[in-house]
Amino acid sequence: MIPAIAGLHEVHSKGAYIGSRPYVLIGCRVAPGGHSSLDRPSQTDQRVRDEQLQLLFAGLPSSLLATVVLLTLTVAVTHLAGADHAPWASVIIVIVSAARLFLWLAYRRHARRENIAWSTMFLIGSVAAGAAWGFGAVTVFPAGNIAAQAFIAFVIAGVSAGAITTLAVDKRTALGFV
Repeated sequence: MIPAIAGLHEVHSKGAYIGSRPYVLIGCRVAPGGHSSLDRPSQTDQRVRDEQLQLLFAGLPSSLLATVVLLTLTVAVTHLAGADHAPWASVIIVIVSAARLFLWLAYRRHARRENIAWSTMFLIGSVAAGAAWGFGAVTVFPAGNIAAQAFIAFVIAGVSAGAITTLAVDKRTALGFV
C-alpha cells in the first residue's frame, strides 16, 4: 500500500485505486468527502475553451465579409452563365450569414460568456453555413458551361480553405463546416 493514499480505498475510477491496484495521484487534491480535483474540469481547461471561443468569434466578421463578396461574385458569374435561379439559391446563404451576424453581435453584447451554449450555437451556425454553400453550389451549377463550373469549384474550394483556417481552433466546428 502507498502510505500517502492508504486510507482512500474508494476515491473513484480515476483516483487512488482501480480494482486492487494502487495509483499515485500526482498533483491531485482529495477533498474531505473523498472527491478529487479530477472530478471537475480544471480552470485551465475552462480558460482554453474560453480562448478558443473568443478566437472563433473574432474570425467571424471577416468570414461574413468574405461570404458577401464571394456570394456577389458567384451570383454575377452564374447569372451571366445563364443560371437564372442563382439569386434564389443565394438567399439561403444570406439568411444563414445574417443569423451568424446576429449571433456575433449577441456574443459581443454579453459580458458573461461561460455558458456552453455559445460554442453549440457557433457550431450550428458553421454547419448551416457549410450546408448552405454546398446546397447553393449544387443548385446553381451550370450544366455544360465549363468556365462557370470551374469558377464555382474554385469558390467552394476557397470558401472551404478559408473556413478551415478560421475554424482550425475547434476541430468539430471546422469539420462541421466542411
